[in-house]
Amino acid sequence: MKDWRVLLLLVCFVGVGCQQVADPSSTLSPTGSDVALDTAQQRGSYAQGWGVGRQGSSMPLDNEAFIAGMRDALSGAESRLTDAEMQQAMVDFNAFVTEARTGSAAENRAAGAAFLEQNAQREGVRVTDSGLQYEVVFEGDGARPKETDVVKVLYRGTRIDGEVFDETDPARPAQFSVNQVIAGWTEGLQLMSLGAKYKLYIPADLAYGDSPRPGVIQPGDTLVFDVEIVELLQR
Repeated sequence: MKDWRVLLLLVCFVGVGCQQVADPSSTLSPTGSDVALDTAQQRGSYAQGWGVGRQGSSMPLDNEAFIAGMRDALSGAESRLTDAEMQQAMVDFNAFVTEARTGSAAENRAAGAAFLEQNAQREGVRVTDSGLQYEVVFEGDGARPKETDVVKVLYRGTRIDGEVFDETDPARPAQFSVNQVIAGWTEGLQLMSLGAKYKLYIPADLAYGDSPRPGVIQPGDTLVFDVEIVELLQR
């Protein structure tokens, strides 16, 4: 989901869909740890709630107000805002999010630039014309993938502070076309050969720019990936 409006639509969908079966007298536990997940209805409801919460984690939400809105909708209570106030609230929130992301992106870009400047001085780190930095952990002895090839890789992604935001299960490599990932990956993979493992340091403009991703990727983030090509499926 690319912006808060899509999230709000999903919240509305969840609220409308659940009002038909929700018990207005029921209460929601603070953590949900005591909620049963035995039936298809329960597991599906949890999955939808988890999806909404995960998407919301990338935005500057007031959690208590957000949960209060969902509680009111799910219980069938009357909205505390009129339709006109709701529409204005969305407009105001959009402006708030834009301002917050702009400030966050500027800070993260500055931190990333400082990190990359220092990192480029380390022995073994190479810098391409695009600004991508990479370090050879070990070389492979196979073919190099082309932009249109499909590869299987093992990877681990972190922010520059070392916080992990994604990684593969060693037994289940990720599979994708070289040209269907972020620009830093597309370039970096074509520098590698089958069996190689590189460490990629990817500036924001070669990653997700100023668009956050659910989890810990923030606007303007420079990203670090350990990448190993384990299989080349198409030539």
